[in-house]
Amino acid sequence: MEKINIIIADVDYGYVKSLSSYLCEYHGDKFEIRCFSTKNEKNLEEYIDNNCNNIDILLMSPEFLNNININFNIKCLILLVN
Repeated sequence: MEKINIIIADVDYGYVKSLSSYLCEYHGDKFEIRCFSTKNEKNLEEYIDNNCNNIDILLMSPEFLNNININFNIKCLILLVN
């Protein structure tokens, strides 16, 4: 079975780390996860530009929306809000 490609991008690095750790521990056989925070926002933009056809789920905080060109080839965009 092919893994679901997920990107987690949030301004809170601790949240990104915790969520990705949980998903890897309990569902690691189902998901391929890439994590980004404000520290590597430029890398996120490059990753999306180069891999937009391979991204199944993009979990992103609204703070990234102004700086990232979201390609609509991404299958599912979920905004992370408080």
